[in-house]
Amino acid sequence: MSELRVLVCGAGSIGQRHISNLIKLDVSVIAWRERKDKIDELAAAFKISVFSDLDEAIELCDAVVVATETHKHIDIALRAARSKKHLFIEKPVSHTLDYLQKLNAIVEENRSIVEIGSMLRASETLQELKAITDNQIYGEVLTYRAVMGQRLDTWRPDSDYRDSYSADRDKGGGALMDLIHQIDLVQFLFGKIDVVYCFNQTVGALEIKAETLSSLTLEGERGLSGQVQVDMISPVYRGSIEVVTSDALLVWNIQTNVLQITEQNGQQKVISPSDSFERNNLFENHMAHFLSRVKNKNVLALSSLKDGVMALNTVLTAYKSSAYGRKLPVQSVHWLK
Repeated sequence: MSELRVLVCGAGSIGQRHISNLIKLDVSVIAWRERKDKIDELAAAFKISVFSDLDEAIELCDAVVVATETHKHIDIALRAARSKKHLFIEKPVSHTLDYLQKLNAIVEENRSIVEIGSMLRASETLQELKAITDNQIYGEVLTYRAVMGQRLDTWRPDSDYRDSYSADRDKGGGALMDLIHQIDLVQFLFGKIDVVYCFNQTVGALEIKAETLSSLTLEGERGLSGQVQVDMISPVYRGSIEVVTSDALLVWNIQTNVLQITEQNGQQKVISPSDSFERNNLFENHMAHFLSRVKNKNVLALSSLKDGVMALNTVLTAYKSSAYGRKLPVQSVHWLK
């Protein structure tokens, strides 16, 4: 794929991960960095061209990876879309619904490829869980519980968490928005979320301008309900989804990527990834899928713009639910097809 040129916007940990993975995938990579004083450092680290002029960089590429702070996603995405570039936008797609309809209209008109960076969907064991629940291999799904959390000050050890967008709700931070993965997992496995009841808290010792703990009860298609809890305060990483069916308990561990199935009679089955599995495989596999879509537009999205907007809409409804102290319906986004 060396003839394909991809622009990575953003040089934080996720931006640098994408640069490294794209190079491994034999793609010509360039980057844009907002901080001009750090351009030479990034160029030297990866031996790539780094630009300070975003529009100039966009014109030189075929596809754009948006890996900046969340509140800056939509401006970059719109500028790239108007130039008819394909888009890989890190989750969450934005921090508000503003201008997403315009983005959707532009990419549809240009037939541009859009993928949202919900890399957990690239897990083969998660896809196995979805196949099991979709086909009711262990009976009807009755409920679920998804959790994810870790102290924010351990996320990026080389930087001050108080200066990060993750610590500021106005920039798209906070536990609920930054850990939108769990909302996306529920939608991926069980379909559209119809009703949300949310309780947000800012607890713990972190100096943060957003919620550090969010607990939600969700109701969705076919009357299925379950819980999601996300946090920025857990002293150790936690991440899993439990699915209770009529015949078994299924537990998918995000960190190990292992799916464990325990039947009522105590019989257990473990579905594990390959021995060589590491977390970066999820990012690399998702990016490879995006590149395959750029080459062949008949390949379906792993995480579409619609998926990203629906997850964001659920999160925004959750904020309102917490503020009002009651459950709320998730209003349909009328322009989504």
